Amino acid sequence: MSVSPLGPQISLSKTFDYIFAGYGAAASLLILQLHNKNLLDNLSILIVDPERKNKNDKTFCFWANEEEDIVKDLQHLIKHTWSNVLIQDAGNTPLAPLTYHHISSIDLYDEVLKLEKSYGWDRLICPVENVSNDEIGAYIIANGEIIRGNKVFDSRTPKYKKPKAGETHIFQSFVGWEIETELQIEHPDTCRLMDFEVQQNGFTQLMYVLPFSSTTALVELTRFGAEILTETKAEEQLQDYIYKHFGTFKKKDIEIGCIPMSNAEIINDDLKNVILLGARNYKIKPSTGYAFKNMYLHASEQVKIIANLDTPKELNVELPKASKGRFAFYDSLLLHILKDKPHKGKVIFQDLLKNVEINTVLRFLDEKTSFTEDLKIFAKLHWTPFLSALFHKLSNRT
Repeated sequence: MSVSPLGPQISLSKTFDYIFAGYGAAASLLILQLHNKNLLDNLSILIVDPERKNKNDKTFCFWANEEEDIVKDLQHLIKHTWSNVLIQDAGNTPLAPLTYHHISSIDLYDEVLKLEKSYGWDRLICPVENVSNDEIGAYIIANGEIIRGNKVFDSRTPKYKKPKAGETHIFQSFVGWEIETELQIEHPDTCRLMDFEVQQNGFTQLMYVLPFSSTTALVELTRFGAEILTETKAEEQLQDYIYKHFGTFKKKDIEIGCIPMSNAEIINDDLKNVILLGARNYKIKPSTGYAFKNMYLHASEQVKIIANLDTPKELNVELPKASKGRFAFYDSLLLHILKDKPHKGKVIFQDLLKNVEINTVLRFLDEKTSFTEDLKIFAKLHWTPFLSALFHKLSNRT
């Protein structure tokens, strides 16, 4: 029996039941749901990721009704909840019947780590170089070695094809500081989801503020655009904003990240016994970057399928494709505006938040509004940028 140089516990002659190629939110959510349904007993599992996942590297947030499964299932991981949102010129606005929830990435990772130790799973800290299959079955390549699995769940960072005419590929990049304030934070049960009263600098830029207590908060500058925001470029705006709203502060931690905002096609091969998760499965909403709730719902779908199988070898899922419905059309128009006329982004979002009731906005972002409701929403926005984007889209059809 040959033993992989990746680790003495990994036998190259062994075929794992499940291999998780990539270990972020999507894989973690699926693992937790499989465990909750007792679908991991007596399975050999390998988790492969280049990071150890031993630090808090992301902030996961979502809005939901308290009766939704996502709240019930993840209640023990929810670290903070806000019942109100601060919207410019409108003051504190109740989110009821929804609430806005926050989960720290380290808490999610640690929950999976507990299961890993309890079940005795294997873990490799290295990049996954490739995911493929052959006449024998599915496999991954890590450090030049082939490791086989009955099923491979692939949630690696996706690569996109060059955007076609009418497609757009930009980024949501952000730099956030967790701060401790000298003065008390008013209304710690109120979050600021989109404050556009910051310098735009040729992009669409906004602030998020998530109070964690009466003296601590995450303040995050976010940019929608083709150029990625750096810590150096964000520093002055973050300092000015925090001093203006919260006075003297101490910086406790920093969060830097980048999410693709794209309706371009992802480079995926149609591989038997390989199930795509997260961004690779188009679970990031192109126009906003929201993904956590979509990942949870996709994990729930996979668990229902797996629960009805006699063996892990039976699971097969069709190659996913980007949505082509009306919400995808709306996303395409907004993405075009954010890329080609970024100065219009602030006006569009401010109009949306000012003129449309917040719960309707959130249902719209969840793609749960009716077409009639959509028309009422667009009637309250400036039409010119959307008509321009529509003309550009039609004139570039192939």
